Amino acid sequence: MGEMNERKLKLLYVYQMLMDQTDAKTGLTMADILRLLEEKGISAERKSIYRDIDALRAAGVDVITLKKHPATYAVKEGKPSLSEVTMLLDAVQSSRFLSEGSVKRLSNIVKGLAPQSRRDSLDKQVHVEGRVAHQNESVFHNVDAIQDAIRLRRKITFQYRKYGTDAELHPTREELYKVTPLRLVFSDGKYYVIAWSDEHEMQRTFRVDRMYLTQATDEPASRQSGIKAGLPDEFAYKAFSMFNGDAETVKLRVKAAGMDVLADDIGLEKLEVYDVTEEECTVFVPVLVSNQFFGWLAGLHGVIDLVGPTAVAERYRAWAQSLLG
Repeated sequence: MGEMNERKLKLLYVYQMLMDQTDAKTGLTMADILRLLEEKGISAERKSIYRDIDALRAAGVDVITLKKHPATYAVKEGKPSLSEVTMLLDAVQSSRFLSEGSVKRLSNIVKGLAPQSRRDSLDKQVHVEGRVAHQNESVFHNVDAIQDAIRLRRKITFQYRKYGTDAELHPTREELYKVTPLRLVFSDGKYYVIAWSDEHEMQRTFRVDRMYLTQATDEPASRQSGIKAGLPDEFAYKAFSMFNGDAETVKLRVKAAGMDVLADDIGLEKLEVYDVTEEECTVFVPVLVSNQFFGWLAGLHGVIDLVGPTAVAERYRAWAQSLLG
């Protein structure tokens, strides 16, 4: 190997080992770097490594010197901390819509973000009740197609399927859906796309794992007046289990024990709270009123109770009576 090529290769190896094996708390000593280079068949002097580190810094790589004895070198920025990698890994392994095979593949990718010396501590497997046995691999294709369409401001087409009484997935109709995708939302362990439908003149929600033959088209996205830029952000907390409904601000009477539920299911920043005592309070919150919302309320009866508006309360009573047959 020529001297020039060896110098270039040495610089690349130094960069790679700093990126792979260090973070803001864990670095490599000069002896570590020389040893790792020797394992790759490259002999080097300390002065040349100092020059390599200076070259990396000049190129914009944030190589820091940790105050230890002996001195250690590390790349501070450009990758997540170990705690951040752990949280990403937990999020992947806790997703019900991912199969075991997909979880293993994605977990290995996430673990690769951590320094090599810390990856063994990330070897774990979260058991998730109800995880799908077989992954619909089209989910990954669907996400790519939807993101491309949003970026290019194009419509998408797709076939939508639901389970029939034979426990098999069937298309909901013969023709493909054509919509303008607005936002991807992750809720209750599933991906949904919020989209504008010209056909129905309203926003619709579709589960991404139920979409097939998804394609971004050349047709420009719709610009209907009903598409509001803020609605996709609001939709995630207004909807219950991602079912559409009528937008309403409802009045709830909430016991102290119910505030944790509201914090988890809706978010305290979305609430208007009045008439506060140690035992209970009145809360106003925007929701999409649906049977799923009523079911959520029924499960919390006595802890969170619907007070108004009157029209929504009457719908709730009618829904509850219908359960009695």
